Amino acid sequence: MGCAVIYFYLKWDEGVFLLLIFPVVILFFIILGLAAQSKADTEFANFKNLNNRFVDALRGLPTLKQLGLADEYSDEIYNISEDYRKATMRTLRIAITSTFALDFFTTLSIAIVAVFLGLDLLNGHMQFEPALIILVLSPEYFLPLRNFADDYHATLDGKNALTDVLDILDTPSIVQQQQLTLTQWSAQDVLTISDLQLTYPKQETATLKAITLSASGYQKIAIVGESGSGKSTLLNVLSGFLEPDSGRIEINHQPLTQLAQQDWQRQFFYMPQQPYIFHTTLRENIAFYTPKANREDIKKAAQRAGLADLIQALPEGLDTVIGESGRQLSGGQAQRVALARMLLDTSRRILLFDEPTAHLDIETEIDLKKTMKMVLDNHLVFFATHRLHWLNQMDYVLVMKQGKIVESGEPQVLLAQDNSQLNQLRHQLRDGGLTHA
Repeated sequence: MGCAVIYFYLKWDEGVFLLLIFPVVILFFIILGLAAQSKADTEFANFKNLNNRFVDALRGLPTLKQLGLADEYSDEIYNISEDYRKATMRTLRIAITSTFALDFFTTLSIAIVAVFLGLDLLNGHMQFEPALIILVLSPEYFLPLRNFADDYHATLDGKNALTDVLDILDTPSIVQQQQLTLTQWSAQDVLTISDLQLTYPKQETATLKAITLSASGYQKIAIVGESGSGKSTLLNVLSGFLEPDSGRIEINHQPLTQLAQQDWQRQFFYMPQQPYIFHTTLRENIAFYTPKANREDIKKAAQRAGLADLIQALPEGLDTVIGESGRQLSGGQAQRVALARMLLDTSRRILLFDEPTAHLDIETEIDLKKTMKMVLDNHLVFFATHRLHWLNQMDYVLVMKQGKIVESGEPQVLLAQDNSQLNQLRHQLRDGGLTHA
């Protein structure tokens, strides 16, 4: 506003020109900005999918190498990286074009003003000092618009991420007609699921089909199958993260419409492939489920989980800030933090593992396995994995294929049958590690 007043005071015709050109620049900015936003919205979901596939493929290379499948997946990794690059460049092309158009029109406007000022100086209609002041202030006249454009483009990614967050927060809670009355899971409790089905949005084929299972007491149940067979989805249903389309769920013969119940959620730990490490101290990360735990109990849980060496190496021990901008942990260390959380809270008797060692090297996995054995006792365990040597610690196995449970039973009994689905899966994965401790 101050620049416009000075323009009109020094040279009213240049002031009128700049005043008229300002809405024209805004109009072009709006048109190109909406195009950039539309392109970003279109590519965002595709971008996230490609990003996840690319990262998962890279992290899975050690596993593929051990299974002798690395060469077969090299072309797929190349194609994923190319799709990722093309999607990124498509979005950047629109954003850069929008920025270029804004710079072009503002620079052109300033150049036109400079031409008129030059002609006035040559004809003696204007003094040098006022002309210089107008020329110097011209870029400042468009500065608020340029700053707004930069902020607008910077918020496009944040807007898409915030939209996803708000969608989750706005998801209505399901009112449970039959409230679960379960104080603590015990050896006498029974979970039964019958004819469960689930289809993800925008998918025509069901991910889980006619799932029927029963678990009681402190069973240790392995869930095995190829990638995409539905293992993780089944765990997400058991944990209440996903609501099935149909099916009957009962706990101690109490019918439930879904598992997103506070009493149920207080019973279990969920360990994904990559446990989340919060940006806070190691002590507070371990005490995530039990924030009132005393320091001595936290220290004992950390030591039992194999974190003694890490604590000793940290500059402030348990009070060292880790996660995000703090000290970064390796995959094995993050899994041990999750184990320490389990060991600290003895009230949760159900453990849900979603391939917790999938992205670890074999040496780290063997070392971590020794620690995990002590956690499995006196718990109901659902352990999704494609590393079949874990079957030695399980007393029951569910074999999944294309969203269905195609076989179930005791691991050793199924492995003794040459034509069993479990043996076929073992040969397909080339897993010779079933004899490993």
